[in-house]
Amino acid sequence: MSQATKSTLILCLSFFLLFTISNSSIEILLRNKGLPSGLFPKSVKSYDFDLYTGRLEVHLESSCMAMFENRVFFDKVVRANLTYGRLVGLEGVTQEELFLWLPVKEIIVDNDPGFILIDIGYAHKQLSFYQFDEPYVCKHHRTPCCPDKFLYVCLFTSWIQSYGGNGWNSEELILMQKKMGRKMGIQAQR
Repeated sequence: MSQATKSTLILCLSFFLLFTISNSSIEILLRNKGLPSGLFPKSVKSYDFDLYTGRLEVHLESSCMAMFENRVFFDKVVRANLTYGRLVGLEGVTQEELFLWLPVKEIIVDNDPGFILIDIGYAHKQLSFYQFDEPYVCKHHRTPCCPDKFLYVCLFTSWIQSYGGNGWNSEELILMQKKMGRKMGIQAQR
């Protein structure tokens, strides 16, 4: 076999493998990139992955709420840059943390084997890699907020997040949110 034929065969095989990987399930893509296969819920309808830029766009059947360690809200479309062991620049995922809904910015495989780091802006959470072995069931939900009686507290949280908190730290925001809830006669539920 000539050198040109070998090169052509290798090139064709490479494109076939890349095409196969890009058309496989999201779980296989995540696993091939060193991430747990259950980071996205079972309701993934489709996804687009650009092999050259690493841009990942995941389409869910609807926006939904899942329960990991805390409640996590997924928009109908989630975007991120995917590299080996990292989902960065995440858009469309928020996590409840002490009555606040905070955007998840990054998910990174930790140097400590068996763990992933979830960056929620104010802090990093370390969770077991194996907690995400299988995709979670995600229940249809319109907003990342809580039940209706918490609507005003959730709107307050969203307002603070959108304006960056004007320099307030997370403890001050949590205290303000609790005070606002008490003034409205809302009892916190967990």
